[in-house]
Amino acid sequence: MKTTIRLVCLFLALSVSEARAGRVSAPAQDTAAAGVKNAGAMKHGMAVGADKRTLNVLATEKIESMKAVPQTAKAPAAASPYGATYKASNVNLAPGADAAVEVTLTNTGSLAWDANGQFRLAYHLYQGSKQLSFGEVRTAIPAAVASGGNITVQARVKAPKDPGVYTMKWDLVHENVTWFSWKKVPTGDVTLTVAAAAAPDDAVEQAKKILSRMVGALNGRNVDDLMSPVGPTASVSLNGRATDAGDYSRSISSALPFLTDLVWDAQVTEAVRDPKTGAVRIRARSTYSAKLAEPVGVTSASLAKPAELVSAQKRVTEAFNSAADEIYEFKPDASGKLQVTEIVSALPLDAKLLDRTAAMGAEWDVKVVVFGLFYYIEKNDLGNFAGLIGSDFINNDDNGFKHSKTDFLESAKADLDHLTSIDHSVRVEDIQMSVDRTRARVPVSWDRRARIANKNTEWTNKDQKTTLTLLRAPGSGFGLVLIEGNPLLGNSSRMTRKTLINAGELDGTSVANPLAVSDAREIAVATSADFPENLPSNSRAGVITASQTFTFTGAVQSFTVPVSTALTIKSWGAGGGGGGWAADNGADGGGGAYATTTVLLTKGDVIQIYVGGGGDSGANSSTNTGGGPGGFGYGSGAAGGNSGDQGNSGGGGGGGGSTAVTNQSGTTFYVVAAGGGGGGGAATVAKPGAAGGAGGQNGSTATNGGGAGGTTGASGSKDGTAGTSPAAGLDGGGGGGGGGGYTAGGTGGSTPAGDFAGGGGAGGNSTGTVTAGSNKTPGNSTDADLTAGLATGGTASTTGTGAPGTGNATRGGHGMVKISW
Repeated sequence: MKTTIRLVCLFLALSVSEARAGRVSAPAQDTAAAGVKNAGAMKHGMAVGADKRTLNVLATEKIESMKAVPQTAKAPAAASPYGATYKASNVNLAPGADAAVEVTLTNTGSLAWDANGQFRLAYHLYQGSKQLSFGEVRTAIPAAVASGGNITVQARVKAPKDPGVYTMKWDLVHENVTWFSWKKVPTGDVTLTVAAAAAPDDAVEQAKKILSRMVGALNGRNVDDLMSPVGPTASVSLNGRATDAGDYSRSISSALPFLTDLVWDAQVTEAVRDPKTGAVRIRARSTYSAKLAEPVGVTSASLAKPAELVSAQKRVTEAFNSAADEIYEFKPDASGKLQVTEIVSALPLDAKLLDRTAAMGAEWDVKVVVFGLFYYIEKNDLGNFAGLIGSDFINNDDNGFKHSKTDFLESAKADLDHLTSIDHSVRVEDIQMSVDRTRARVPVSWDRRARIANKNTEWTNKDQKTTLTLLRAPGSGFGLVLIEGNPLLGNSSRMTRKTLINAGELDGTSVANPLAVSDAREIAVATSADFPENLPSNSRAGVITASQTFTFTGAVQSFTVPVSTALTIKSWGAGGGGGGWAADNGADGGGGAYATTTVLLTKGDVIQIYVGGGGDSGANSSTNTGGGPGGFGYGSGAAGGNSGDQGNSGGGGGGGGSTAVTNQSGTTFYVVAAGGGGGGGAATVAKPGAAGGAGGQNGSTATNGGGAGGTTGASGSKDGTAGTSPAAGLDGGGGGGGGGGYTAGGTGGSTPAGDFAGGGGAGGNSTGTVTAGSNKTPGNSTDADLTAGLATGGTASTTGTGAPGTGNATRGGHGMVKISW
């Protein structure tokens, strides 16, 4: 008995010692995620959140560890429930800065991490061996992570006020249970460098160097490097026309393809620094010059450049050959690094003119290459023909030949060595251009007539259908990268290979007798009937189709294009969460929008995929809490509003995140499908919440004087805005959160004064070929590719027992992406 008392006393002493050392599991006052209850401050050296159950568990662990238990053989060690690895970069911040840092976590334990605020990422701050803080700033894990899974978290970091070099030890906490490091899980250690802002003279020199690098980037035709120091919200003026950084980038990108010998010279005439803000303002005399680039291919009189294109290109080149004063302003960001926040450019670039010119110029360039390919076949000029073919070329015609560029040219040479007097009639049926005008898919109809060398025999092919895919490589013109449909040339062309075999010019089995051609040049027409081993022209032998589906992970995913081809992308945004009940029912969340597109991409291209997360449901019959968190996405869904601080009402459901597919740098958006809005929470009196709007749809207004619904695409950013909560001292349900979008998410539902229900949140906007959702049903809901349950709005809560699965609202369905090729 005395031994037991001594052990308990020893445990209590150790517990108090640990608590005084800061090793407590109660949530800190400064937490990075809303909606999780704070377990309170330290009291008498012990965490208020360390309840009796937790103390009993820890007591048992300590007492058992002190017992001397003889063991004859060790049993195999069970997998530890707690395990994690941390992948993070070193951090550079200005004194006192508050920033988000990307940390990738992998769950190496057997315990799954729930997305309910119980698992949080924090850091312990050290300077040398001295501990400065222990887990004061915490960020909730945004989505559940199963054992073996991983997730990327945007973790909040607050820099110390004093410059210096610090060590940050990343650590996970299971709130009110334990820190992972207490379970012998190694922390993720990185260096935090806190540096004071540059001295005035240094700041001016830094700004000059940045401007010099921008000049070099434009002269090198690298728009990404040109824009890298420009802040996303930078103010831009082009020849007196107010615009933004995105338009500035697009305007220059549109002009580059048809300009050559581009030179920008910027001479700094004045550079001053504002001592109050640290901003640097540079005035420069800029001179621009450029020449008009001509496409590579054939430009015969029959393919004359359109007069409208000639006029537009002339206006653009005249604009570039100019000189004027320009202003560039630089301000320090959160890390103290200077970025461009204002550009006053004298370039008279008209965005509409540039866009129209670029569109006409790209179509003209494509036609020049297409007609050039047939022209050089006629001229038996294999050298120039090869110059129009890209290095990643694939011949994937109907006959199933999978030629690389080298193989295709070798077999083409064998054909052309035995043909003469080749003529073509070529008709470009359509030009399907990618958004960034670097890829084109061109269906072509063509006829060919040719004579076999040394033979008095002539053959024709009529109405052949071939699709050519062309790619514009950086800094050069378009090149052929893919052949589909009827064979064009190169031992897979019915006319050349079969004609030559028949004439004895190549080894093979004769399948038809050539007809002698008289001086009147009678023509023998080759058809598929002449060559029975060939499939009919409307068949697609040898064409491989494949697809890949992406579902929600809570992080950005990537996909590497396996072959140069056209990709069909289908995407669904995430649904909003349902609203919580009180004296009446909550409301359904809105379903996600559907958006699709077809893009022409090249083997090795990498695309980024954001699959939207469903908005969480609002809590039932709660006080001053209960709003469901919004879902992850390109545009994040916003949280639902809390219930009032009086009475017991329902929380609003969170908005769903938008689903997006972009290029690797994130500058080109192929498709974005909006998320749905969250459902409104019910009031204490019998007043039901209002339904959230689907992606592309407004939220509903609650009945009986309840809150108004949100407006679709009106948030002012890609993220949705939160549902409102009743004012202090009032009862009532929370409004549903707005769904994420492309350029504008939806706004949240509102809650008026008094005991009223919350309005529904609205969905965001989308891009691509879009089908908006309808109430809780997602857009294009009957598509066989859509997995059941995904993209749907969360189900409304109903009054009753409140038992899980019968009375509670549900989370919105996550989004989805399917890529086919």
